[in-house]
Order: sequence, then structure tokens, then C-alpha cells
Amino acid sequence: MEFSGNAVFIYLVVTILTLMVGTVGFNYLRIFLKKLIQDEVRKQSLLENQIKTEKVNQLDTDSPEVPAAIPATLPPEPSLLENNKVADAGLTGTLGELNPHSFEPTIPKKSSETFIQEKSNFYQPEFVAKKSSIKKPVPGNYKWKRFGLAAILGCLIFTILLSPALKSLSEKPARVLAAADSMSVNMPDVPKPKPVKPILNLTNLNKFLQQKNWQAADRETYELVLKLGGEKSQSRGYIDYTEIENLPCSELKTIDKAWREASDKKLGFSAQQIIYKKQGQDWQKMYSKVGWGNLKGQKFKRLVDKELNRQSQKLEYRDGRQPNFKNPPVGHLPVTIGWVRGKEFPQFAQLCKF
Repeated sequence: MEFSGNAVFIYLVVTILTLMVGTVGFNYLRIFLKKLIQDEVRKQSLLENQIKTEKVNQLDTDSPEVPAAIPATLPPEPSLLENNKVADAGLTGTLGELNPHSFEPTIPKKSSETFIQEKSNFYQPEFVAKKSSIKKPVPGNYKWKRFGLAAILGCLIFTILLSPALKSLSEKPARVLAAADSMSVNMPDVPKPKPVKPILNLTNLNKFLQQKNWQAADRETYELVLKLGGEKSQSRGYIDYTEIENLPCSELKTIDKAWREASDKKLGFSAQQIIYKKQGQDWQKMYSKVGWGNLKGQKFKRLVDKELNRQSQKLEYRDGRQPNFKNPPVGHLPVTIGWVRGKEFPQFAQLCKF
């Protein structure tokens, strides 16, 4: 496959543009994913703070009430203890005689608002919110954008610089062809060989058919078909099944037309094809219908058969298995048995769409 310089240039431009668009798209996708991750981490941090706050509130409601500090007035320390007596201005008697409940501390009365305030201030832990480990994007960080723009400009400059070289490459083959044409001016023109098509002479076939000489017409048809197959077919006496598609349909149609006109459409390739289709494309049933064989149940017997004569390299009928040349039934002639090796019934009419 050859490409011109313009095609190569267009291909390079398209490739470079594709790479540039892919680079820019990848950068934008990376930034978008990074933003999604930051938002998700921020949401997670807010959720953790909310959970901590709820736990603190629950701790405040469930904590037992702690009374405020009770200032008490303790009795004065005795300065002198003699004979188990307490010398105090307000107390008399020994220590054992003193009632422990006689000292009643004086508790200052507080209002309900002051007590609630002291209760709320009893335990208030201080929580310090953790700072996110993700750094915020610094505004003005256009590293990837600058890289993308630089790549685009570089590719454009490379394309502009490369276009003259591609153009010169595209002109070189034209110069070489022009030089070759100038060198071959004085050379004689060699005619191209034309495909040789076999030209059949149907004079003998038409003469035999007009005379109702079915045996000679059957033999002449076999020789004509071998000639259509080529030199290899003539040398071995039959056509290989791989060569049947190379037969010229125009010549086969001409042979079939001569048989149909001479037999009132009872003989020929097309008449045999009609019978073959009606019998479900079963060659044994078709042989039995045209008189080439006899099918009874599962047993089949050939009534018409040929064999190859090694001396003449031609197909000849076996003794006692010749066709009915005096009063041939419909589709009985020409007998195509053995004409194509590998096929019991060569469908010439089906091949050429008669």
C-alpha cells in the first residue's frame, strides 16, 4: 500500500492533535478527581466533629450531680487540754462527753441559677479540631496548563517545519516516474497477452442432433466439454471438481440450447437439472428417473456407467451399461457420468443459471 505525501502529512497532523487533546483531557480529569477526593475528606472531617460533639452532650446529660464545695466552719483548735477537758469559751465537759453532732457546719445558701451554672461548668472538655492533611490547591498553579499549551505549540511548530520535507518526499516518486517514462520513449510497445477463450466448433454436434444420431451427439458433447476444461482435462480424460467453476457458461448454454431444440426440450443439461431438483437433489433418485440407474428401497443398481480407457485416456461405456440411444427417455442424454471427478452429477445448468 502506497501513501502520498499529503496523506502522510494529514495522518501526522491528526495524530498530533489526538495526542494534544488526550493530554489536556487527562489533566482536567486528574484535577476533577482530586477535587472529588478533597470534598469527600472534608465531609468525613465534619462528620467526625459532629459525632464528638454529640458524645460530649450525652456525657453532660448522663454525669451524676456533684454538689458544690461546702465551706464549713471548723471548731477552733483547743489550746490546752487538761484532764480530758476542753477549755473553750463556748464548750464545757470532757471530749468523751461531747456530742459529735454538736458541730453543725454552716452551708451557704445558693440560688438555683448559681447551682445550674456551676454544674454546667463542672466538666467542659476542650476539643481542638484536627487540621486536614490535604493541602488546599494554591491558586494560580497552572503547571499542567502551561505544559499542555507548550505541547500544543511545539506540535504546531513541528508540523510546520515538517511539511516541506513531506512535500519533497511526495514529489520524488513523480520525478522518478517521469525519468522512467523519458527513458522508455524509444522502447517498442509490447502487447499484453489477451486471455485465450476456447472457441467451440458446434458444426458436428448440430449435424448429429439434426440426424437424431444421439450416440454420436453424446460423444461429441463429451469431447466439447473436455475442450472447455482445458489442456489438463483433455490429457487426463475428465475435469476435476475444483475446475468446474472455470468453465465458460456461454459455451455450456449453447450446447444445452442445441440439445433442447433437437429433442423438443426433453434432453440437455437444463432438462436434467429440472429432474434433479424434483427428486430433492438426490442423485440416486435422479439416476433412477432418467434411466441411468435403478433404486429399489435402499438398494441402488447402475444401469449406465463409464470407465477410463488408459490407452486413449478417454471415458468409455462399460459393456452392458450403455445408454438407450434408440428411444432415450426425458433427461437421458447427454450422459454426464464421470465427466467431473468428485461429483456424481455435475450441475452445469445450476452453475450457469440456465
